[in-house]
Amino acid sequence: MHFGIISPPVPGHLYPNGMIARELINRGYRVTIYNIPDTQPLIEALGIGFHPIATERFPLNTWHTSWAPARTGSNLWRHYHVLKQHIAIAKAMLEELPALISQHGIDVLLVDQLQPQGAALAAQADIPFLTLCSILPIAVRRDGRMPPAFAWWHPTGTPLNGLLNRAAHRAAALFSTPYLRMVNHQMRQWQLPAYNSLNDTFSPLLQLGVIPAAFDYPEAAQPPHYIPCGPFVEKREQVPFPWASFNKDSRPLIYVSMGTIRNSIAPVYKALLKALEKFTAYKVVLSLGGWTGNTIELDEIPRNILVVGYAPQPELLAQAVLCITHAGPGTVMECVHHGVPMVCIPVTDDQPAMAARVEYHAIGRRIPWRKVNAAKLERAIREVLTDARFTEKCRQLSATIQKDSGASKAADAIEAALKIRPLTVPATQTV
Repeated sequence: MHFGIISPPVPGHLYPNGMIARELINRGYRVTIYNIPDTQPLIEALGIGFHPIATERFPLNTWHTSWAPARTGSNLWRHYHVLKQHIAIAKAMLEELPALISQHGIDVLLVDQLQPQGAALAAQADIPFLTLCSILPIAVRRDGRMPPAFAWWHPTGTPLNGLLNRAAHRAAALFSTPYLRMVNHQMRQWQLPAYNSLNDTFSPLLQLGVIPAAFDYPEAAQPPHYIPCGPFVEKREQVPFPWASFNKDSRPLIYVSMGTIRNSIAPVYKALLKALEKFTAYKVVLSLGGWTGNTIELDEIPRNILVVGYAPQPELLAQAVLCITHAGPGTVMECVHHGVPMVCIPVTDDQPAMAARVEYHAIGRRIPWRKVNAAKLERAIREVLTDARFTEKCRQLSATIQKDSGASKAADAIEAALKIRPLTVPATQTV
């Protein structure tokens, strides 16, 4: 069986989707990820098949320029710019992939929930598709009990909270209208039924989530075919890092990362450097998140801080006592996995919602990026470092999650949904 994967072209989605792909490959299946050229090194380093799309619109080494406005902050114009990039990629997929799906013999599509064109491609090819929720689920619930995946507020169950949640979901649907309109235009050309909402583009067979139920709110009930399997914390591609000199320093580690997209906000880094220079009893690694090689220029860097363009994050978190993060799902779940409490500086997208859950579970503190300054950061860092309850809560949550999560659980669910079995067998058996 040959699986095709449709994913956004960013590490926060490619890594969890790639972990599922690797598990399927280990079981004897074929997997190909279709994406823009800049993602090829990351995908192939994970040992996954790759085929480029949109090579004229997004040639090699253009990712950081295409996403440039999104890197320096958050507002409606920046959001719309990012949406336009995703729509351009989706349009290229709808034009190029029908032929490739046929030529490559794709049997099933694994579609990230933020890529509605994947459902359309599966319908056109008349093959099944499964939904991968590499961030918090974005499906809209009619009861209004849950805020959307970008919300910074908690569900309270009050009528006012329900009105707020419904209004926010409607705003999100309105913002995504151009994307869905483009997909529906192609569906009509293929003489297929159009989608009424993004909910219609999620698989009725199986939806896999990387956010474990234990980390979400108690109100976050999902349909029976939604299975939380994550997080998928495994060793990734090798990243250059000065391990020899780093390991000679016996001080405890504070790890800092503002992710790979909204990671060039100068005032945030200024506050970080000023606050962290006072923590000389700790060694600090600050990753600029320049996975395509583009990074921000920083002013004078304190001696206790090592700045790197791109870091071996899982290995560093395994040693860290604190993580200062943008609260992207991948980093948050890796912190939970390693029992590392957090100070969150959410910017936008799903980061405020993830940071809200970090505080809800008492495994860290949050400061919205527009309110960040050195004094607030210093207080939050000291609180999380000195109050052992943050670390203890995080380790308890980690133990709960690790009992029932991982890529193998995701692959088991895929095989059950498709009624297939792995092709690999023990060496002592014969086929």
